[in-house]
Amino acid sequence: MKLLTQETGKCCEKALPSETTCKDCKESNDAYSRELGVIPHPEDVLFKYVAKVINLGSVVDAMEEYMNLHAKPLRKKIDRMEQRGVSTLREALSRFQDLCYKRNKEAGWHSDLDGVPFSSEKQNDMFPTRIALIHSEITESFEGFRKDLPDDKLPHRAMAEVELADATIRIFDLAGAMGYDLSGAIIEKMEYNRTRADHKRENRIKKNGKKF
Repeated sequence: MKLLTQETGKCCEKALPSETTCKDCKESNDAYSRELGVIPHPEDVLFKYVAKVINLGSVVDAMEEYMNLHAKPLRKKIDRMEQRGVSTLREALSRFQDLCYKRNKEAGWHSDLDGVPFSSEKQNDMFPTRIALIHSEITESFEGFRKDLPDDKLPHRAMAEVELADATIRIFDLAGAMGYDLSGAIIEKMEYNRTRADHKRENRIKKNGKKF
């Protein structure tokens, strides 16, 4: 990418007296930016206007032009990418919930021993039991970490890691049984936690703040 020289304020000797960038350099710069998706640095934009920047107002005008031409469209593009990423994550979590529930249902964990599917009332009755089982997986993960144990089913993995996986599977299975929108709740709670006051460092170091 051809930049202006500090001495002349021009790209090269081909530039006309009224130009800062000659036609060839401009085409080269445009092609480079299109190929790599390069966003010009604000300093480059300001330097382009070195002949015009004679007071604070001109600086503000130059920066405003940079914002309108490059920064604002880039921010919108990033926002769109983040929105697509959130949508993709939510879809993946929903599919994972469906898979956990489906496999456990096929294995008979959502029906009695005679194969009769649990009613909604039975699913409600099973809620505390399943919460206790989730708690047991968390406790086993703690114990595996405390003793630095390998998992007995997947010995190439740490017990703490596998028990966390078991807990996650049980959580998503329970959400499927209860008809919860767990993926939506996860996305919303993450966004809430991102800005909550009691999670900010300046509040955590205060008296009675959350230390961990």
